[in-house]
Amino acid sequence: RDRNRHLLVSGAKSSWLDRTAAVPGRSSIHVFADLDDALEWAEDRILEAGAERRAESARIGPMTIASWALGIFEAAQEKGHLKVVQFPAGTPICRVGDPGQRMWIVRSGTVAVYTPGSASPHVLARLGPGSPVGEISLLEHCTQSFDVVAEEDVEAFVLTAEELSLILLEDPDLGQTILFVVAKHLAGRLRETSGDLQTTEHSVGG
Repeated sequence: RDRNRHLLVSGAKSSWLDRTAAVPGRSSIHVFADLDDALEWAEDRILEAGAERRAESARIGPMTIASWALGIFEAAQEKGHLKVVQFPAGTPICRVGDPGQRMWIVRSGTVAVYTPGSASPHVLARLGPGSPVGEISLLEHCTQSFDVVAEEDVEAFVLTAEELSLILLEDPDLGQTILFVVAKHLAGRLRETSGDLQTTEHSVGG
């Protein structure tokens, strides 16, 4: 409570809950039926907190994941953890096989992700502001799996593996929030891919 934080409890026995009910100032304790409910509650609070911080500094409308993510990386850049780089239209951001030592977060503009190893590559996805690029290669310490090219003039934050380790060590709250942002984007892309596969299955089945 002194640090203005919450304690989330899931799957607790009734006897434990009865004892906890006698603790003064227990408003910072939140009890949930299962872990999924607890994580969903925590996620909502994080997004709300990000929206409040951004709304205070700039009069903006409802927050989106992209604008919230940009706010996090802007804060990291202000603390000196990130650099900003520019890619003119048509410039490769990364190629298949490049070392996975860094990731980029699109600050402005749009990038295209292309199929690898094809004589006639086609666009798999287009990513705009707030979207990470190369995050899987960075986190798994493997080479890049896709060609990513700036479709228009792009400005991006760049985060190296070394700098991410430093942030997690010196500013763990910021580091965990950055990882949360990346996880949110990966989850969103997974949902999109699952939806595409389901659409394809229905089309084939029909």
